Amino acid sequence: MKPHTGPIVGKRVTLRLLEQADLSMTREWRNKDRVRMKFVTTNKLEPDSHQRWFEQYLLKDDDYLFVIEETDALKKPVGQIGMYNIDRSERKAEYGRLMIGEENALGLGIAAEASRLMIEHFSKNFGIDKVYLEVKADNESAYKLYESLGFERTGEHENLVAMSLKAPAVK
Repeated sequence: MKPHTGPIVGKRVTLRLLEQADLSMTREWRNKDRVRMKFVTTNKLEPDSHQRWFEQYLLKDDDYLFVIEETDALKKPVGQIGMYNIDRSERKAEYGRLMIGEENALGLGIAAEASRLMIEHFSKNFGIDKVYLEVKADNESAYKLYESLGFERTGEHENLVAMSLKAPAVK
Protein backbone atom coordinates (compact mmCIF):
# COMPACT_ATOMS: atom_id res chain seq x y z
CA MET A 1 0.00 0.00 0.00
CA LYS A 2 1.16 3.49 -0.84
CA PRO A 3 2.43 5.59 2.10
CA HIS A 4 0.59 8.92 2.04
CA THR A 5 2.45 12.03 0.92
CA GLY A 6 1.50 15.59 0.19
CA PRO A 7 0.00 17.90 -0.52
CA ILE A 8 3.18 19.59 -1.71
CA VAL A 9 2.64 23.34 -1.70
CA GLY A 10 4.61 25.86 -3.73
CA LYS A 11 4.17 29.54 -4.56
CA ARG A 12 1.92 29.06 -7.59
CA VAL A 13 1.05 25.36 -7.57
CA THR A 14 0.03 22.62 -5.17
CA LEU A 15 0.58 18.93 -5.89
CA ARG A 16 -1.97 16.52 -4.42
CA LEU A 17 -2.26 12.80 -4.93
CA LEU A 18 -4.52 11.59 -7.73
CA GLU A 19 -7.96 10.49 -6.55
CA GLN A 20 -10.77 8.43 -8.07
CA ALA A 21 -12.74 11.63 -8.73
CA ASP A 22 -9.89 12.93 -10.95
CA LEU A 23 -9.91 10.05 -13.44
CA SER A 24 -12.34 11.46 -16.00
CA MET A 25 -10.49 14.80 -15.99
CA THR A 26 -7.01 13.28 -16.35
CA ARG A 27 -8.24 10.86 -19.02
CA GLU A 28 -9.71 13.80 -20.96
CA TRP A 29 -6.38 15.68 -20.73
CA ARG A 30 -4.37 12.60 -21.73
CA ASN A 31 -6.61 11.95 -24.75
CA LYS A 32 -6.08 15.42 -26.24
CA ASP A 33 -4.02 15.03 -29.40
CA ARG A 34 -1.46 17.69 -28.34
CA VAL A 35 -0.83 15.71 -25.13
CA ARG A 36 -1.32 12.11 -26.30
CA MET A 37 1.22 12.35 -29.11
CA LYS A 38 3.97 13.40 -26.64
CA PHE A 39 3.67 10.16 -24.65
CA VAL A 40 5.46 6.94 -25.56
CA THR A 41 2.09 5.16 -25.71
CA THR A 42 -0.09 7.29 -27.99
CA ASN A 43 -3.32 5.30 -27.92
CA LYS A 44 -6.40 6.91 -26.37
CA LEU A 45 -7.29 5.87 -22.83
CA GLU A 46 -10.63 4.13 -22.39
CA PRO A 47 -12.60 4.54 -19.14
CA ASP A 48 -12.43 0.85 -18.17
CA SER A 49 -8.70 0.48 -18.75
CA HIS A 50 -7.99 3.77 -16.97
CA GLN A 51 -10.01 2.57 -13.97
CA ARG A 52 -8.12 -0.76 -13.91
CA TRP A 53 -4.80 1.12 -14.10
CA PHE A 54 -5.89 3.31 -11.16
CA GLU A 55 -6.86 0.32 -9.02
CA GLN A 56 -3.39 -1.21 -9.60
CA TYR A 57 -1.71 2.16 -9.01
CA LEU A 58 -3.32 2.43 -5.55
CA LEU A 59 -1.65 -0.84 -4.51
CA LYS A 60 1.87 0.29 -5.43
CA ASP A 61 4.17 1.85 -2.84
CA ASP A 62 6.68 2.99 -5.49
CA ASP A 63 4.37 5.05 -7.70
CA TYR A 64 3.01 8.54 -6.99
CA LEU A 65 0.87 10.54 -9.39
CA PHE A 66 -0.07 14.09 -8.48
CA VAL A 67 -2.65 16.49 -9.80
CA ILE A 68 -1.14 19.94 -10.34
CA GLU A 69 -3.43 22.67 -9.02
CA GLU A 70 -2.94 26.40 -9.36
CA THR A 71 -2.60 27.77 -5.84
CA ASP A 72 -5.09 30.59 -6.33
CA ALA A 73 -8.44 30.80 -4.56
CA LEU A 74 -10.06 28.38 -7.02
CA LYS A 75 -7.40 25.64 -6.68
CA LYS A 76 -8.08 24.74 -10.30
CA PRO A 77 -6.51 21.47 -11.53
CA VAL A 78 -4.38 22.12 -14.61
CA GLY A 79 -2.21 19.02 -15.05
CA GLN A 80 -0.46 16.03 -13.57
CA ILE A 81 3.05 14.87 -12.71
CA GLY A 82 4.50 11.66 -11.32
CA MET A 83 7.40 9.96 -9.60
CA TYR A 84 7.46 6.19 -9.99
CA ASN A 85 9.70 3.11 -10.07
CA ILE A 86 10.98 4.40 -6.74
CA ASP A 87 13.90 2.30 -5.54
CA ARG A 88 14.58 3.30 -1.94
CA SER A 89 17.64 1.06 -1.58
CA GLU A 90 19.27 2.56 -4.70
CA ARG A 91 17.87 6.03 -3.84
CA LYS A 92 16.56 6.59 -7.36
CA ALA A 93 13.23 7.15 -9.08
CA GLU A 94 11.73 7.80 -12.50
CA TYR A 95 10.10 11.15 -13.23
CA GLY A 96 7.29 11.48 -15.76
CA ARG A 97 3.63 11.42 -16.69
CA LEU A 98 3.88 15.20 -16.85
CA MET A 99 1.16 16.99 -18.74
CA ILE A 100 -0.48 20.38 -18.59
CA GLY A 101 -4.00 19.56 -19.66
CA GLU A 102 -5.53 23.02 -19.50
CA GLU A 103 -4.55 25.21 -22.46
CA ASN A 104 -4.71 28.44 -20.43
CA ALA A 105 -2.02 27.05 -18.10
CA LEU A 106 0.54 26.42 -20.87
CA GLY A 107 3.70 28.54 -20.99
CA LEU A 108 3.32 29.91 -17.45
CA GLY A 109 6.14 27.96 -15.77
CA ILE A 110 3.70 25.66 -13.98
CA ALA A 111 5.41 22.48 -15.19
CA ALA A 112 8.81 23.79 -14.03
CA GLU A 113 7.56 24.71 -10.56
CA ALA A 114 5.68 21.42 -10.19
CA SER A 115 8.80 19.50 -11.26
CA ARG A 116 11.05 21.32 -8.78
CA LEU A 117 8.57 20.81 -5.95
CA MET A 118 8.17 17.11 -6.62
CA ILE A 119 11.89 16.40 -7.05
CA GLU A 120 12.78 18.35 -3.89
CA HIS A 121 10.02 16.58 -1.95
CA PHE A 122 11.21 13.11 -2.93
CA SER A 123 14.83 14.02 -2.29
CA LYS A 124 14.07 15.35 1.19
CA ASN A 125 11.35 12.92 2.30
CA PHE A 126 12.25 9.71 0.48
CA GLY A 127 16.05 10.07 0.25
CA ILE A 128 15.99 10.01 -3.56
CA ASP A 129 19.23 11.42 -4.95
CA LYS A 130 18.99 10.32 -8.60
CA VAL A 131 16.02 11.00 -10.85
CA TYR A 132 15.85 9.69 -14.40
CA LEU A 133 13.44 9.94 -17.31
CA GLU A 134 12.89 9.20 -20.97
CA VAL A 135 11.48 11.74 -23.38
CA LYS A 136 10.52 11.40 -27.01
CA ALA A 137 13.31 12.87 -29.13
CA ASP A 138 10.88 15.19 -30.95
CA ASN A 139 9.33 16.60 -27.74
CA GLU A 140 11.38 19.81 -27.77
CA SER A 141 9.40 21.67 -25.11
CA ALA A 142 9.76 18.85 -22.59
CA TYR A 143 13.46 18.41 -23.40
CA LYS A 144 14.07 22.15 -22.81
CA LEU A 145 12.19 21.96 -19.50
CA TYR A 146 14.24 19.00 -18.32
CA GLU A 147 17.51 20.72 -19.29
CA SER A 148 16.42 23.86 -17.41
CA LEU A 149 15.91 21.70 -14.31
CA GLY A 150 19.45 20.33 -14.58
CA PHE A 151 18.77 16.98 -16.23
CA GLU A 152 21.59 15.76 -18.45
CA ARG A 153 21.34 13.53 -21.49
CA THR A 154 22.64 10.03 -20.75
CA GLY A 155 21.73 8.15 -23.92
CA GLU A 156 19.29 7.56 -26.73
CA HIS A 157 17.50 4.52 -28.10
CA GLU A 158 14.84 4.30 -30.79
CA ASN A 159 12.98 7.63 -30.56
CA LEU A 160 13.69 8.21 -26.84
CA VAL A 161 16.30 10.31 -25.07
CA ALA A 162 17.36 9.19 -21.60
CA MET A 163 18.19 11.89 -19.05
CA SER A 164 19.15 11.95 -15.38
CA LEU A 165 19.57 14.38 -12.53
CA LYS A 166 21.30 14.30 -9.18
CA ALA A 167 18.22 15.32 -7.17
CA PRO A 168 19.75 17.80 -4.72
CA ALA A 169 21.14 19.69 -7.73
CA VAL A 170 17.71 20.73 -9.03
CA LYS A 171 17.88 24.34 -10.21
